[in-house]
Amino acid sequence: MENSTQQRNYCLSCLISRDSATSTYIGHCLDHDIMECGATADEAWGNLKSVIKRQIEHYNQTKAGGLNRPAKKECWDSFFNAIRQNPGGLTVETIEIDLPAPLPENEIEIWLQKFTLEEFWNGSRCMSATAV
Repeated sequence: MENSTQQRNYCLSCLISRDSATSTYIGHCLDHDIMECGATADEAWGNLKSVIKRQIEHYNQTKAGGLNRPAKKECWDSFFNAIRQNPGGLTVETIEIDLPAPLPENEIEIWLQKFTLEEFWNGSRCMSATAV
């Protein structure tokens, strides 16, 4: 019997840092420019791994090119500087990602949610919308 999922090996580079203003830990996947946060470094790392998994699975199934948006050069520079300064701080883990075959375009359902917030600022009306 043939397996309906594909197995691929990816190496993703992630950086966990602490925001000095809020003391929040920020996890950043540099290969896909995905960020998550947490109260501790472990929480930020766990949140980031979960979001990476969902994003890759979603984009693999719905977008022909997949998820392809690397972080800015400055972020990569911070990553490589951190490795140079603390080579023992590098952690390697694996996560299981299910990559089902992409859906044909006519089978992709697109859902949008919108929230409109009206505010009056100096007598002018401002509108803000978020689509997910």
